[in-house]
Order: sequence, then structure tokens, then C-alpha cells
Amino acid sequence: MFAFADDTTYAAQGCSLLECETAVQPAADLLHSWCLTWKVSLSTSKSVVSYFSLDPRKMNGKAQPVIYFGPDKVLFESTPQLLGVTLDCQLTFGPHIDVLKKSRWTARSTTMPLGSILGPEPVITQISLLHLRTVLLFVLCIILAGIHRRQSSPQT
Repeated sequence: MFAFADDTTYAAQGCSLLECETAVQPAADLLHSWCLTWKVSLSTSKSVVSYFSLDPRKMNGKAQPVIYFGPDKVLFESTPQLLGVTLDCQLTFGPHIDVLKKSRWTARSTTMPLGSILGPEPVITQISLLHLRTVLLFVLCIILAGIHRRQSSPQT
């Protein structure tokens, strides 16, 4: 589980889609139970499930995990957003780069209006860099966990 502010991400790694579903579903069940106990409402319309693979037979939504949050099936999203970064099935960050290229605002022009509200531009830049660093560390942890798992699993 990864958490940042009010965002929570459950991640699983496995050799198959079924293995990943089997790992994530109990966490979703536990979260649902906690929400019922504490009378917390989770916005299921903002919740998505995704699957990342290098296998071309499973790319671009060809393989879709099925996860339930209580009675509701969590929607599949092939390019989910995580902490403002658009991910894709191969984690190439291509869709995120495309979004940035299409954006008519440059990084400088988007921080200028915020600067008048939040303070001087260097503070905004530091906040932006901290956010970027947090996202990159999160992605790096996922990648390193995958490398470690591959190295520690018996070769067949």
C-alpha cells in the first residue's frame, strides 16, 4: 500500500493477472470493511484498477483485472493518473509526456497565478519539485520491487 495525502494506492506484483487480483482483493475487502465500520464513504467513481505488463498480449486493456469494492466492481483504466502522473500499461510515461506537450501552459505560466496566492515563485518551484520527487520515488520503488522479485524468484 502506498499513501500520499488522501490518495491510497494498492499495488501487487505477480506472474499472472490472477495472482495480482488474488493479492489485491483482500486489501480492497479490508478497506471496504473499515469504511463500513467507521461510516466513511469512498468515492468509487474516482477509484480505478489497472494492469501493467510488458506482454503484448496483455497490453492496452487486453487483460483487465476484476476487483470489487464491496458489491461494486472497480472500473478499469488503461492510463490511470497517480499523483498527477499519467501511467500507461508499459510504464513508458508516453501518455503523460503527450499530455504535457499538448498543454498550452508552460510550467512557468502555471506557477505565476499561484505565486500571487501562495507566495513567491521559488516556494512554488520547491513544492513542484517535491511533488515530482515523491512521484518518481514511488515509481522507482515499484520498479525496484519488481527487479528484486525477479532476481529472488527461482528460474524455471
